[in-house]
Amino acid sequence: MSAPLRLGIIGANPHRGWASRAHLPAVAASDDVELAAVATTRIDSAAEAAEQFGARNAYADPLELIADPQVEAVTVAVKVPEHFALVRAALEAGKHVYSEWPLGVNTDEAVALRDLAAQRRLHTVVGLQNARSTQIQRARELLAEGRIGRVLSATLRSASGMGGPTVAAAQAWLADAVNGTNLLTVTAGHALDTLAAVIGEFESLSATVATQFPEAVVADTGKTIPVTSPDQIAIAGLAGDGAVVTAHVQGASAARPGLVIEVRGTDGLLEITAAPSLAAAAIALRIVTDGDDAEDVSGRPDDSVARVGRVYADLAAAVRTDSPQGSNFDHAVRRHRLLDAIEQSSAERRRVEVPA
Repeated sequence: MSAPLRLGIIGANPHRGWASRAHLPAVAASDDVELAAVATTRIDSAAEAAEQFGARNAYADPLELIADPQVEAVTVAVKVPEHFALVRAALEAGKHVYSEWPLGVNTDEAVALRDLAAQRRLHTVVGLQNARSTQIQRARELLAEGRIGRVLSATLRSASGMGGPTVAAAQAWLADAVNGTNLLTVTAGHALDTLAAVIGEFESLSATVATQFPEAVVADTGKTIPVTSPDQIAIAGLAGDGAVVTAHVQGASAARPGLVIEVRGTDGLLEITAAPSLAAAAIALRIVTDGDDAEDVSGRPDDSVARVGRVYADLAAAVRTDSPQGSNFDHAVRRHRLLDAIEQSSAERRRVEVPA
């Protein structure tokens, strides 16, 4: 058995954030990677994370972690506006990279990082982990087995509390779409990636992207700030096999948050659900065929820790075999271009082809 890939995690706060909920527990449970170093903005929290999760070194400067000779691969799990500089620094230092999604604040950043990784012959993955859920893999198998016949259509509904008339001070930066973290890039990005893992990619689409709350009040201060991030996304399109796809992703919604995907075929229906969100829940599968009651086909549940762990396994396998595995930076660029197509369609009020 190969030695585990030695990993450094940037953004490894042990008390809050996605790294504490998913990355650190996933690495602790993995045989494929081992935690060599952690970095946060404060040395005391970095040292605490190192002690709690068994890292050898702790840093308050992410560039010091990247320079650590014990680190073979770097995870970037910080705010999206910081991704580009840190991922670029890691690649330039010859490190393999796991970047959280979105890869950059826009497609130009994602393309630049993809190309740099290719030039340096380094392996990458991106944090679109829901396609690595056992339930999503099972959903794909059920369709391939013909359990609902020929796929005719898919409907996606997703609701979250992102956006709305008030915002906490710590989240106020999300109001500016330029920062690359909003309902379209995060909620819709993850949901549409999950859908594509089941039925395949969009070929063309028409979309409406709207901001129904163009201002928000910062709850902590009472200050009113402008909002350019969207809070409503509606899409109608065609998948590669001719299936008709509709999707509605809405923010500012506290009632029944979560994701529902219905895939309808000539012989039945496959329903995929996650509540209150893909990040915080197991994914459930139910299948309904003509004349039968709904059958739960979820199997053994998994969670975000397990899914992130499989992405780490993909990265370790890519390094070990020197062959791309899983959702790498090529895949990230494809997802960024899908989001661009959605925005283009909305801005130009026309149907657009989605780049392959």
